[in-house]
Amino acid sequence: MKLVLVAVMVYGATNLPAQVYQLDFGNYETAEGYQKITAENSPDAFDWLVPPVTHSQHLQYEAWRYPVWLDGVTGKNLAFEYALPNSEYELQLFLNAGLELTSTWDIVVNEKKRDLNLFPVRNGPEPPDNINEQVKIWWGKVDIGNGKLKIELTGGEDSVRLLGAHFYATKNKDRKLNEGQKWLLGTIQEYGKMSHDPMPLEPLLDNLKSSIKKDPDDAISFKYYWETKWLDLAEELKDMRGWQWSTHLYRMTMIQKFQQGLMLLDPLVQQPDHPLYERALWLRGRLAHHLYLEYRGPYDREYADRDFSILLKKYPNDTLVCMYAGESFKNDEPEIKIHPEAPAWSKAQTVGLERLRRLAHYWVTKRQAPNGELGGKYGDDVEALRFWHPLFYTGDSIAILGLKRLGNGVWNSDEVYKGYSRGVADVEHSSEFISDTAPTLIAASDDTIYHNRAWPTAKYFNNLWSIKDPDGDIFFKGAWYSSTKVDERPPRNRDVQMNARTMKVLRFYLWRHPENKEIRNLLYNWSKSWAKLAKDTRKGKPYGLLPASYRASDGALNGDEPNWYEANMYWPFFDFRGDAMMLDHMLFMWQFTGDNELLFPLETTLKLVEKYRDKGGEPGTEAWAAAKFIRRGDFRGVVGQWRLLTGKTEYDDLLVKYGEPYLKYRINGDEKPLVKALIEFNNKLAYNWPMQTGEAWFTDRIMSTHPELGLQRMNTDILRTTLTGDMVQNGTSPYMAVIYENVKSGFTALVNDHSTEYLNVSMFNHAESAQNATLRLWSLKPNDYRLYINGKLSEYTRVEKAGQRIEIELPSGVLINVELK
Repeated sequence: MKLVLVAVMVYGATNLPAQVYQLDFGNYETAEGYQKITAENSPDAFDWLVPPVTHSQHLQYEAWRYPVWLDGVTGKNLAFEYALPNSEYELQLFLNAGLELTSTWDIVVNEKKRDLNLFPVRNGPEPPDNINEQVKIWWGKVDIGNGKLKIELTGGEDSVRLLGAHFYATKNKDRKLNEGQKWLLGTIQEYGKMSHDPMPLEPLLDNLKSSIKKDPDDAISFKYYWETKWLDLAEELKDMRGWQWSTHLYRMTMIQKFQQGLMLLDPLVQQPDHPLYERALWLRGRLAHHLYLEYRGPYDREYADRDFSILLKKYPNDTLVCMYAGESFKNDEPEIKIHPEAPAWSKAQTVGLERLRRLAHYWVTKRQAPNGELGGKYGDDVEALRFWHPLFYTGDSIAILGLKRLGNGVWNSDEVYKGYSRGVADVEHSSEFISDTAPTLIAASDDTIYHNRAWPTAKYFNNLWSIKDPDGDIFFKGAWYSSTKVDERPPRNRDVQMNARTMKVLRFYLWRHPENKEIRNLLYNWSKSWAKLAKDTRKGKPYGLLPASYRASDGALNGDEPNWYEANMYWPFFDFRGDAMMLDHMLFMWQFTGDNELLFPLETTLKLVEKYRDKGGEPGTEAWAAAKFIRRGDFRGVVGQWRLLTGKTEYDDLLVKYGEPYLKYRINGDEKPLVKALIEFNNKLAYNWPMQTGEAWFTDRIMSTHPELGLQRMNTDILRTTLTGDMVQNGTSPYMAVIYENVKSGFTALVNDHSTEYLNVSMFNHAESAQNATLRLWSLKPNDYRLYINGKLSEYTRVEKAGQRIEIELPSGVLINVELK
């Protein structure tokens, strides 16, 4: 890495008026070099026109905030005058973000209203319980001719929370840039160039600080010292990402760190002639890009695209800039051996498995910490595991090592307390620590220490989270909870379909331990309660559909909302979207109970989809709901699993037209849609390796860029489905007919047919030598079976229990068809 040490030429102090003015608002100790201003006391040059109402302190953020940012003053309106020598000044105002991240303040300087020019960071979906952590920097210029600076600050949706201010003269008829200052600007320009490996800013900061120490009124060094500090802190926050130690130290989540980074860059990107402009623009574009992928701020994509377009004009051949701007570049990758005699599905599957293996191995061997972290914060790191499932279910030792590290790390982290989330949060976020680690460990390991991690969820449901409605049916009290508390403040006090995510670990436990009546009854009773809601038609809800939410305390369908489908529970995923989390839960429990009432909502929904196809209609109507269902991949997956489990054929025409590729293959034997889907997946992994690895900042958004589809969230369902016969999206319930152990590179498999009494799997080995594959049989009920290899009886075998292992020898380059019947 190139280091540039700046030899700053010192410009001696003169008898000119002071050029730098630093104000520290609040009643905490005065920051060094600043004038302290409180509501009651201020220097002679300062006058409150509209004084603050209160003081505030933010000492908990001392690890990253500068001393001037540790306290401030607050008021709905603030106004003051400050006596300054006549000159042109640059102004820097430091304000706490308060209760809104997209600020609605008004700023008036010397009677002229100014644009905020602050990055419009997305406000959180939920109203904050405390003021936001971030600090905003407003930058502007003013020409003072009457010896006074007047600033008026007016709050909009929130009060104004002023922390500090800098005023420094940038032009003066008696003070012009000398040769040393001009040289310094040129040196800073070297630091400010866009680079994938930028020079560290510490040497520059040290020299600027030294220059200021020798001449405190050197406005040029002062300006660039502070703006360099903000860029340096923004880069530090970017590099800290979601690592737990940095989250605890800085008391900010990864999203909050990135948002703070954007706010720190506001002054630099407003100055196109700034020597650090290019470097700041490159950082802001990437921060905005990744926040858009993760958090969907309304302006993130717009700002990112604009920043990249500016950089692209100067660096048209920089591949990383081009990738961020939307272009695709083929990956350099090791040669994947494909046997020419293999069937088309096997050729496509082996490419997908090899590319996925390479990617997952990178994250385990290059990025994973000993405590399992991948750097994107635990809550997102665990979501990255969703695309590793095909590797878990083919016994990939490195992927399983990564799973165990992360599962154990989360279980023993501060995020989890006694088996569930420590902090109260909505179910989407509180459940992920357990639901994205423990179930897969239950499936991939026989170690009961992992299986027993399901028990806290059962205990909390029985003793803390659940309530009976007026009819005596059991539901969740709400959708915001932890291992110690349920937040029952409206509108949080309603059961929602997404609570099925919390129950995922119990479904996997019951799959491995079907004899456990306690877990079975718990899941069954909750299933029956929701199935009953399907027949409720209050608020115009179509018969047979499930509502967006249900308040069990008084039996109110969708709480106090005027309709059945808009939950208005802050997060849009609680509204009715046509998803299938609860339908999946009911289908899974139907296997264990045989209660056809649990299939009623799913089969009624299918009737509506058949009736209306994709015609659409007014919100809340049957046609409107049917159109939503048909567009949802998770619904199509659950319906496909229903078709495989029940064998019902009355909707086959509909399912062949709209269903998933694997289901089409299972219905009519047509491999073409299945092979097409595998090739499309392979293409997503074939491009823009940096965007899947080093430039994948949020680990639940590990992306690949595809020429036609653009940025996509990783989805490996087509691999998992063909290998195991499990069709539900993201493996939310275990329906695997078979999984594999001890297989090596080159192994491929396709589940052709399965039931509780029959299994048909084709396998092909692309490796140059023979290998053995261990099959774990999950769908077959205990019985005596005949094992056929390529249609020839091989042996008789006894299946004693689900998960029993059999071993198959796979020669190189030969299609093997295995049947158990």
